[in-house]
Formats: sequence, structure tokens, C-alpha cells
Amino acid sequence: MVKPEHRFAEGLTAVLEYLSMACVAAMALLVIAQVVLRYVFNDPLTWSEEMARIVFIYLAFIGIGAAYGHRRHMFIDALVI
Repeated sequence: MVKPEHRFAEGLTAVLEYLSMACVAAMALLVIAQVVLRYVFNDPLTWSEEMARIVFIYLAFIGIGAAYGHRRHMFIDALVI
């Protein structure tokens, strides 16, 4: 039987994974919309570039949490004794 605290951690990791997928999709849509509107319609969005940057930053932090939940986070051995 799985302990309740492990079930919560697994659920939280799954939520973070889906949230990171949504961030990637949102960032891709923002960049595609910016390119199409800029070069096809010659009328760029003024806020989409900054929004894509903010979504990318959130994606990095959400990805850190999801990787930690799978125990795939990076570590560096600074001193080996």
C-alpha cells in the first residue's frame, strides 16, 4: 500500500508535469502568433515577447519541481572525501 504522503507527492509531480506542458504550449503559441502577426500582417503584438519570456522563466522553475519529484534533479559533487 502506498503511503498518503507519497501519493500526494506523486500527484503534485503529475500536476507540475501538466503545468509545464501547458507552459511550453503557451510559449510556442505566443511566439508563433508574434512571428505571424509581425511578418504577415505587419502589426506585431507589443506584449507577446515579454509574456513568452515570463512563461519561460516559470517553465524553468516548474520543471525544477517536476524533476525533483522524479529524483532527476542535477547535483554537483563539490568535494569528494
